[in-house]
Amino acid sequence: MCLIVCFGVGWLWCVKLFQGVVDEARTAGKKIKGQKKGSILFAHGVCHDAWCWHNYLEYFSALGYDCYALSLRGHGQSEGREHLDQWGLSDYTTDVVEVIKSIGEKPLVVGHSMGGAITQKLIGEHESIIRAAVLLAPAVKDGLNLAWKFKRFKGSVWKALQFLRMLHHSGVDEKTLKNSLFLNNRLSSAEVMKLKPHIQVESRRAANDLSAPYTPNYGRANIPVMVIGSADDLLFPTEDLLKTATAYQIKPVILTGMCHDMMIDPDWKRGAVRIESFLGKSA
Repeated sequence: MCLIVCFGVGWLWCVKLFQGVVDEARTAGKKIKGQKKGSILFAHGVCHDAWCWHNYLEYFSALGYDCYALSLRGHGQSEGREHLDQWGLSDYTTDVVEVIKSIGEKPLVVGHSMGGAITQKLIGEHESIIRAAVLLAPAVKDGLNLAWKFKRFKGSVWKALQFLRMLHHSGVDEKTLKNSLFLNNRLSSAEVMKLKPHIQVESRRAANDLSAPYTPNYGRANIPVMVIGSADDLLFPTEDLLKTATAYQIKPVILTGMCHDMMIDPDWKRGAVRIESFLGKSA
């Protein structure tokens, strides 16, 4: 069902179909010296697929982590595109849980945007199977409700229409993507064109699920949790980061100048370094 992109501590970058079928394998990068530090699983957000994590996969695998990034069902090369609108957050969470089981150890989970909502569900409902969690520019706690939509889109019908177009209409052009709420004109045209094949419509059911609280179980977690984002994120800026972090009784890490897609922002390494520090303390 799900496509998994893996960067190992050794030589191998392999792409595997969910039920153990190896689809592609090739060498990538240099052999890592020293002991493996553990596993990291990356979960993408709306309209994206596993490709968006390419910077983080290389960065953290070079540090000694086994790194996995899945394309949720109906995304990227995973199965289920023809039934995309049937899939909700619970289905996506099931995908992540199944991948965790296949890894064979408790991973550190990094969830971006909608992937952050999925990770909040994991913390609330499957905490025992993960080692730590990073909520990267996460969908705000309590959901993208009417109050959130009013704050984000008041005075700008264009921004609201653009957001809906990104979610539900295929074939977004380069200019629209470059100036989107995901990128905020932070990427070069060349980088936008690399990303463009990996942007797609999102499940209507999943989009609706994002409008409500993701889990009833908040409060101080029994595992380390990090909330990190950008004050200049057009979707989940400082106010939302504080709200989500407060739900876990922690302080967020708030960077500046970066777009919502922090992992492909030109300054992506700034976020990666802060996450690296958190993971080191969570070992």
